[in-house]
Amino acid sequence: MHTSKQNKASRSVMALRRILTIAVLLSLSVGFSVGCERQTYTLSDGDTKEPDDDPDTGEPDHDHDVNGPIDEDETHGPDDDMEQIEVGLLNGSWRAAVSEDDRPIGYFDIFHDKGATTAQGTFLMASGLSDMLDGTSGDLAKVELNGDELVVSFNPTTDEDELYTMELTKASADLFTGSLSAARNPETFEVTLGRRVFDDDESAE
Repeated sequence: MHTSKQNKASRSVMALRRILTIAVLLSLSVGFSVGCERQTYTLSDGDTKEPDDDPDTGEPDHDHDVNGPIDEDETHGPDDDMEQIEVGLLNGSWRAAVSEDDRPIGYFDIFHDKGATTAQGTFLMASGLSDMLDGTSGDLAKVELNGDELVVSFNPTTDEDELYTMELTKASADLFTGSLSAARNPETFEVTLGRRVFDDDESAE
């Protein structure tokens, strides 16, 4: 009788142990599952990126031009209101020569504005007056045009007190005639001053 009670008690203890073991296993299983879900959520949340409001598509962004706004002045040509200066009668290249035999005295490049009574320019001497002067050059000292009367002064020498002066009268739009004198030389020459004509980009004497 006593042995039967002990067997029942032993079976009850073993059954209770099985129940506790199953309960522990279930508890561990549920905890592991919850941990995995949390880890999965954490990893997924860390890799998630917010959508880019301004994705780089490789296309030019006209609203954000890195070169800045275009200056309106860059889209236009020369200012229509810009004053265009017209050239005067003397503007251009001229050739002076001795009237008698057309020996070239020199060549004169003159810059003359329309309506102006004075002008500026340069000279390059030839051998018409002297071989010693051939090739000398410099700036014109004076160019004055009053009506049809033209005065051109220059100094092709090394003497600071010397001055050559041509006093001319307009014969046509391309020709002046008159005389040439020098401050330190009593000799006077009859001369012409004609506009130079260029053919095929080569100068004509």
